[in-house]
Amino acid sequence: MDLDGRKIAILKALIEDYIETAEPVGSRTIAKKCDIGLSSATIRNEMSDLEEMGYLAQPHTSAGRIPSNLAYRLYVDNLIENIRATNLEMEFIKQKMESHLSELNRFLDFSAKAISDSTGLTAVTGAPRVTSGAISHFEIVKASEHYLMFILVTNTGMIKKRQVRILTPIDDNSILYLKQILNEELAGCTLEMITADKVERLKRRFNDNFELLGIILEFVTQTMEASGGTEYHFSGKSETLKAPEFSSMDKVLGFLDLVDDQEQITSLMNTASSNKNGITVVIGDESPILKNKDLSMVVSTYRAYGGKNGAIAVIGPKRMNYGKVITTLEAMSKLMSDILEHTEGE
Repeated sequence: MDLDGRKIAILKALIEDYIETAEPVGSRTIAKKCDIGLSSATIRNEMSDLEEMGYLAQPHTSAGRIPSNLAYRLYVDNLIENIRATNLEMEFIKQKMESHLSELNRFLDFSAKAISDSTGLTAVTGAPRVTSGAISHFEIVKASEHYLMFILVTNTGMIKKRQVRILTPIDDNSILYLKQILNEELAGCTLEMITADKVERLKRRFNDNFELLGIILEFVTQTMEASGGTEYHFSGKSETLKAPEFSSMDKVLGFLDLVDDQEQITSLMNTASSNKNGITVVIGDESPILKNKDLSMVVSTYRAYGGKNGAIAVIGPKRMNYGKVITTLEAMSKLMSDILEHTEGE
């Protein structure tokens, strides 16, 4: 840092006041609110120097100053004070998360909501990216006389369901028999291992249920092909849009375009891969994707099944409370890793 102690104290006070109020900060405000032992005139002179150095901007001639991208970067890297999550709060979240472990998608949905509730911003949770996977288990559940539910579980923790209508009712014993065949033939198989020979063997064993086998194989193929992508779960979009930064429709549309664009979110989330055991903070124009959107993104990773990494993130205004956001993501990524790795061990 090229700043002396006085400038650092003023800059820190100004950033934290702007985070809280979303209003440009004047020298008089800092003098009144912050116990830094400087007069309003001295603070005003220092703020002018900080503006010349690129740390502050003055949106209107008579207004106070707001932090620049450079100021936020210095604050995140050197001045931030993390806010500890209470043990009671994290224990409550842990219990809720464990109750949603029956399906990875529900687990990630709840995790996103917990992060959003804690930060008041938009949370994103991404399932681990899987380049290959194998079938772990297959279930067939009789939903009603003419409807069956297929459930496919992979060794990466992914669970997919599909309900299908059948013309001819099937009894419980037949369902158990077909489920047994599927698990004997397909458990441990990747998509590439389901060869023509294996399909022919399944046809012979299914006998009169040949048409049902076709539906099952289509479901398996679509599910396993989709497992190579990353699915994202969002929570708190509406909370973010309540911030004063989004009083302009252009800003609202820019934010919505971002969170609805799978490719852009994937690119931003992948920034976490450069810092697998820590936090990555992307501030405003540091990313071309966030350019002119007045947004920042904080990303962390968690460990999941089979040694795979998933990512969690918070998206919000540049003046977000970085201390709270970073602390929340650190706590949540540790919690998610502990829960998922413990489950895998069992």
